[in-house]
Amino acid sequence: MAQHKKEMPRWLARIQEQSWEPEILISGIVLLALFQLPPKFMELREYLIKFSYPVFYTGTIDDTLTNVMRLAVYWLIVAFSAHLMFRSIWVAFVGLSYVYPGGIKKSKLYYAKRYMKHIRADQDPLDKIKKLESLCSSMFALGFLFFMIVFGFLIAFLIITVFFLCIVQIAPDFAYYGIIDKVFISLFLIYIIDFISLGLLKRIPYISAIYYPLYRFLSFITLSFLYRDVLYHFISNHKKWKVFLFVLIFTSISIFADVASRNKFDLLNDIEINRLTKDKQVMFTEHYENLAKTDIIYRIQIERDIIKDDFLKAFIAHNSVNETFRMKDSCFVNDTVYALRSSLSDSIKLSCLNNFYLLQVDDSVFTSDYYFMKHPKTNQPGLMAYLDVSYLDKGMHKLHLLYRNTPEKRDSIPYLENGIVEFIKQ
Repeated sequence: MAQHKKEMPRWLARIQEQSWEPEILISGIVLLALFQLPPKFMELREYLIKFSYPVFYTGTIDDTLTNVMRLAVYWLIVAFSAHLMFRSIWVAFVGLSYVYPGGIKKSKLYYAKRYMKHIRADQDPLDKIKKLESLCSSMFALGFLFFMIVFGFLIAFLIITVFFLCIVQIAPDFAYYGIIDKVFISLFLIYIIDFISLGLLKRIPYISAIYYPLYRFLSFITLSFLYRDVLYHFISNHKKWKVFLFVLIFTSISIFADVASRNKFDLLNDIEINRLTKDKQVMFTEHYENLAKTDIIYRIQIERDIIKDDFLKAFIAHNSVNETFRMKDSCFVNDTVYALRSSLSDSIKLSCLNNFYLLQVDDSVFTSDYYFMKHPKTNQPGLMAYLDVSYLDKGMHKLHLLYRNTPEKRDSIPYLENGIVEFIKQ
């Protein structure tokens, strides 16, 4: 029995014919918003480092989140820009088909033969318009696909973050061993590999059975059920190697653009990314106010790398990791009072911090008092200390920022190092 195609409703055909108008409007509005997002992601990263829970500071979730979000935004910008470009070409051909219904008159072109063979005068202008229409609709669907992937990733991130924050509240020390970011990245790395490979993990019998629970869980929290059919349309109607090649090239170009935009081709910049490095030969520029390139202070900052005066100004940035979870036993107050620390007087808070932090220049320990201060350039809250370094000889010296170890480990290791700042005394 012959199968008959179901006739398309007139209302759907009419919507398809007029879909280019809302496509252009939506693409334009979305592009306008997308260009504003990358700086906002950097502000989010700064906020996470300055004021958030240890889950964002001890690991690399803050870097991972903001970098992936920026990369995803670049995907969206490219997709919607391409859609606008091809839709503009489509509009041009529609207008030309009305003004010149006869198409190209090859007989009036007196080009050399090698050039003429590239001109197809017999091609129906409507065929080209239809091809462009299909391409534009596909590009718009691709832009929607990327948009939903970004939105789904944000939802998943919020869900997992709330879950881990609950764990941090119950067992604070769990956050200090870099476990959370590894779990977070590992789960999504598996999911992303399956996505880029167009479902490779779903096609391998034994692996697919193991992967299925993770797939169901991540599919739910990433809202992939809203856009999965769009992806399957592309995969099932095109050769898989072409779709894979497109995704691979598109992703590679986007990563290159993201890296280039942050000027990470400089070897020194690459070294500075690892701000927690223990390599004694690396000087981190963000530790010096006169050399800093960003509006954020990581742990500690001094005024200059070359000190000419007798006093060294050291600013210790507020850090929720230390000051929320590790400082309790340095305050010498009971649990009830510490739980209400937001209501403590400034003098008590300052006393806690004085007992918690320790500054050391080379082998000399300083007992200078700290002062609450908002940094005039970064607006970060923190502590300012004035250290008398008039006794130092000319040459290279090291300022160490230390904090009190936990009570159970304090007998063997009283203080832990939180940062080293090299400077030259002139």
